[in-house]
Amino acid sequence: MFYSLRDRIASFFSWAFRHYKKEIFVEGVTIDSFFFLFFFFGIFLGGLGDQVTLYYNRVFYIFIGAISIIIGLFFLLIKVLSREATRKVLLFHLLMEIKREKIYLFFFLANLLVLVLAYSFVVPEFSVVLLGTLRLMIIWEDMVIQNRILRGAIRETQSYEEISVYSPMINASSREALLDLTRIKDQLYQAAQESFQSQKMKSELITNISHDLKTPLTSIINYTDILSKKETMDEEARNYLKILGRNSERLKSMIVDLIDASKTGTGNVTVEPVLLDFSELVSQIYGDFDAEFEKKGLNFTYESNKEDILLYSDPNILGRIIENLFSNVYKYSLAHTEVLARSHVTEDKLFFNLKNTAKDPIEENTDFLQAQFIRAEKSRTTEGSGLGLYIASNLTEILGGQFRIVVDGDYFQIFIELPL
Repeated sequence: MFYSLRDRIASFFSWAFRHYKKEIFVEGVTIDSFFFLFFFFGIFLGGLGDQVTLYYNRVFYIFIGAISIIIGLFFLLIKVLSREATRKVLLFHLLMEIKREKIYLFFFLANLLVLVLAYSFVVPEFSVVLLGTLRLMIIWEDMVIQNRILRGAIRETQSYEEISVYSPMINASSREALLDLTRIKDQLYQAAQESFQSQKMKSELITNISHDLKTPLTSIINYTDILSKKETMDEEARNYLKILGRNSERLKSMIVDLIDASKTGTGNVTVEPVLLDFSELVSQIYGDFDAEFEKKGLNFTYESNKEDILLYSDPNILGRIIENLFSNVYKYSLAHTEVLARSHVTEDKLFFNLKNTAKDPIEENTDFLQAQFIRAEKSRTTEGSGLGLYIASNLTEILGGQFRIVVDGDYFQIFIELPL
């Protein structure tokens, strides 16, 4: 389609009017009007020859300045009457937003000072330089303001709260970005809710099935125990009963692990902290594994930088963590090797480290080893559910601590950090 020059000019001025009406502060409109009139009348007067001396006439600058202020007030009136609630007077907006960002006070004072000096017209030529500087300052400040607005919105996006960042200085592109962030936040929140509900339903299903399995299994164990006490039974039947009893107990242990994994995975664990001695707790739990360690030729050593380590924590949860770690060491350590446990206490932290030599090469990464149903050995000949480290990691986090695995060649190490 062919457009005439007149149409193009009209279209340009229409676009410029809409742009200045919505996006440019009144101060920017006023300064841009000043320079437009300055150059327009400058070209006109330059064509008159000796009238060019009016460039440096104080009356000329006052005249141009007065018209530019009138144009600025005209746009201010349009902005006030329009439905748009943003980008009216920069100085006013900066003053109102000082509590949100302290740098706005600096912008306000600097702009006000330059503006007053520029329109004083004491030295007209200096006023032109000041107005040009102020226009550049406003452009730079606007970029900083939009950056601050978007950074605030991004911080709120990281939580699941409604984005409340609003500023009367926001421009169209930042407003679009905020809308995009709001949509992204809503999608993330919905996805998180769906994931939470799915995890909750899965955990409830596992717990319910585990309880349903536990009831008949308990009967099997009890009847197996009763049968094993009967005297009229041949040796072969007794061996079968021993196998049945051993595997029933193993299945019961796996079901208990499954229930615990379900509870700890969702944080559904009640913490009842008391003051306890950590070193004594480690010694007590190791006592349950002493015979098994000795049978496998594992030499256990415990070191601590303090004799009595008083810790305010839940003894049942902490005991389960240490029990799982010792169980993992017993199952996956190379026979006839050293097992070293160390405790180090600082002013407000307890650091516990358990180190053993793995019987099989560990190729998986440490994050993978902390996942559910994971074992270091692939043959699955070792008894266990693959949930020990997963449960220990979850329980450590429930106690407000951190759980970390480090694999260094054949050495397998677990680091636990707990608050005192």
